[in-house]
Amino acid sequence: MVASDSSSADLVQDAPADGDGEQPLGRAKDRRKTERLFTYWQKLRDDRPFPAPEEIDCEQIGGLWPYCFLLPVPNIENLDFSYLGCRISGGQGVAAPQANAGPKEVARVFDSVRILSKEVCNRVVPARDSGAFDNRWGDEIKYRTILLPMGKSPPTVDHIFGLVSYLEIQRAEIPGLKISTPLDR
Repeated sequence: MVASDSSSADLVQDAPADGDGEQPLGRAKDRRKTERLFTYWQKLRDDRPFPAPEEIDCEQIGGLWPYCFLLPVPNIENLDFSYLGCRISGGQGVAAPQANAGPKEVARVFDSVRILSKEVCNRVVPARDSGAFDNRWGDEIKYRTILLPMGKSPPTVDHIFGLVSYLEIQRAEIPGLKISTPLDR
């Protein structure tokens, strides 16, 4: 397995809303995909502990949807997703083609998803993770995840709604290639 340069996991506390309580999806200060999805989830849940999976509107999420996943709680151990976005699935199981990551690197990210999903179910709060690993070419790949509880009958969590995004920092010195080329934001 590739060694990690860094990793951190946090359980998320409710973020306060600004002024009138509105936190529109995609406002300028929430440029990170994880923050935008968290804002959307907060809007959906309103004053409840969490929303139901049926309330997700992929059109309202827009450009985030390809980075999202929906994981039924009974399927956590096997990571049997009911939805896995095209930016985190490579057509042959779980992959991260946009980050040039191999199976071992991707397995590390999804091991974190498995562990944090169990924590989200037990504590009924969102969780985030971020870290980095080196791909097979020696480039650093940074990742961020957010996992959000969903369910029809609070306090029982029956799905995990989440997002995985990657940022590739190229270290290889190739003529004409920028040293730091963000792949994703």
